[in-house]
Amino acid sequence: MSELNELLKELINRVDGLIGIVLTDRDGIVITSVSQDEHSTELIETLPLTSTYSLVSDQANKMGLGRSEILVSKFDNFQLVQFNYTEFFLNLISDEVNNIGILMDLKPELNSITDLISNLVKEVNPEEGEEEIENN
Repeated sequence: MSELNELLKELINRVDGLIGIVLTDRDGIVITSVSQDEHSTELIETLPLTSTYSLVSDQANKMGLGRSEILVSKFDNFQLVQFNYTEFFLNLISDEVNNIGILMDLKPELNSITDLISNLVKEVNPEEGEEEIENN
């Protein structure tokens, strides 16, 4: 997990206006988070991150729109870009004046990080089919 946190912290330091990154499971439970400073940490801890995104994504899918990949939200004091991956959500929190397009353009770079995350998730929760094969 420390390797992941280092990669996320490096991203925060490199991207102007990015104040926090939060990795959550499908239910909105925080797996890990990194932030720019103590004030950012307090902001991140108060966000009802993906529980809402999960509901919106499910409803859009039920309406025949397909699976949502990215949700962008703008608030008074910050902006939120949420990337939907199969097992988890990756949430980027930026200041209120940051260019959202720059954050959305990070997706290819984030894919390499999410490969690491997927491997960590599989180590913690191996698929049931793989367990059955190993047990036989």
